[in-house]
Amino acid sequence: MRIPHPDDLPPSLRRLGGALLSPRLRSTIATRLQDLANAQYRLDPRYRANRAAIARLRGSRRGDVCVIMGNGPSVRGFDLARLDGVDTFCLNRGYLLWNAAGRSPRYVVATNNLVIEQFSGELADIAATRFLPWDYAGLFSDPDSLFVPLRWRRGFFTDIRRGLWVGGTVTFAAMQIAYHIGYRRVVLIGVDHAFTFEGRPNEKLTARDADPNHFDPNYFGPGTAWHAPDLALSEVSYRMAKEAFERDCREIVDATEGGKLRIFPKMPLEQALG
Repeated sequence: MRIPHPDDLPPSLRRLGGALLSPRLRSTIATRLQDLANAQYRLDPRYRANRAAIARLRGSRRGDVCVIMGNGPSVRGFDLARLDGVDTFCLNRGYLLWNAAGRSPRYVVATNNLVIEQFSGELADIAATRFLPWDYAGLFSDPDSLFVPLRWRRGFFTDIRRGLWVGGTVTFAAMQIAYHIGYRRVVLIGVDHAFTFEGRPNEKLTARDADPNHFDPNYFGPGTAWHAPDLALSEVSYRMAKEAFERDCREIVDATEGGKLRIFPKMPLEQALG
């Protein structure tokens, strides 16, 4: 049974709850629901082996450089040979770019329920280590899939055995995973931080035309359900990530070409990888 996340509620009910309940009471309710969800995960026969696999990853790549590859239009036509030998995180449907080039990333991260429910078969076919929410463990049976509880309390989780907070963007989830694994420098590409859409942040939308927001017009093609981005919340999350990495004398740099994100230091890709 999937424990409903507070964000699953219709926006009108979330606003009503915000008006009627104090922040402390909302936090208490969310914590109790989270405890219930975590108890459910521990009943899964794969829980112990999954947790051990995630524990073995902790600090295993300390001192290395990795890339988190977003899916903005800036990576349209990107030559993946530029990332040869570099551990790369592919996000959501970013595998479309890798499949077209006959290549595979080292990691795939997907946290959004609409992406996973609509494209679980495609995600399962990627030859990479996958990080997915525990809620969807039933859709993946292979040993390359690792499952992480999604937390509802805001924060940057440095040990993902405890879970992670998505913070409005799968990119932030990947940053927490990269920290857990031990990378000293995370290089962002394709994180354009710019979207065209009609609706409110986090609202469920259905695409009617070719996708203007990603490297492939079929990324969220006509008929695909998707959630409108929350750029303000994403920036809150990114600042958390920046501070967490810097506290440990590590860093996140932004090598996105033409991106609108202004939180991380900008650096050309080849220099960042060096």
